[in-house]
Amino acid sequence: MKRVIIDYKKLSSGQKQAFSDLYSEGYGDNELITLTMGDGSRVSCLPMSFEDTSFLVKIGSVSKDFWDADFLDSIEPVEDVDFDDD
Repeated sequence: MKRVIIDYKKLSSGQKQAFSDLYSEGYGDNELITLTMGDGSRVSCLPMSFEDTSFLVKIGSVSKDFWDADFLDSIEPVEDVDFDDD
């Protein structure tokens, strides 16, 4: 079986339709595969298979600079909200 990593934009129209059908109700974190590329960037992919080819379809990428940025350390955590009516 042939294995291919491909950007969503480069899929044929038939492959895009198959991808849309496969993930018509969205996808969860358990389906998302994150790869670290040679230049340090991270790419998010979703799997899709046909009879002779297994694809990892790139749906987004974030540069290494984003992950290394100091502002990530400055993001404040979300506070828990208590909705008790007591």
